Amino acid sequence: MKKTIIASTIIVSTIFSTISFNVQPARAAYSRCQKGPNRGSYCFRGGDRSPEIYNLIEQLRCAGYYHLRNDSYFGPVTQRAIRDFQRDQGLYPDGIAGPQTRNLLISRNRNRGCRY
Repeated sequence: MKKTIIASTIIVSTIFSTISFNVQPARAAYSRCQKGPNRGSYCFRGGDRSPEIYNLIEQLRCAGYYHLRNDSYFGPVTQRAIRDFQRDQGLYPDGIAGPQTRNLLISRNRNRGCRY
């Protein structure tokens, strides 16, 4: 009986060790601006995923433009929130969070007590 329990424990621990070694952390991915005065700066757009996108979504949430769970992914909901913010602030609503949009979002949130 003891040998069976020990053998089972070894097999189970080996399986879980193998599984844990095969888990890959999420890779940060974001874009660079391709043209204009922000060329070379980071321009967050659809499909991007990173800790910076998490912060961007939290800023949108604080400003009242984002109401879903934050998954650190710049998907259609994030793009729509960026467009709405840009439109309300008098910026061209392209749905891309370049430096101008991000800086304006940060400055608008400063008075709201947001930590992002």
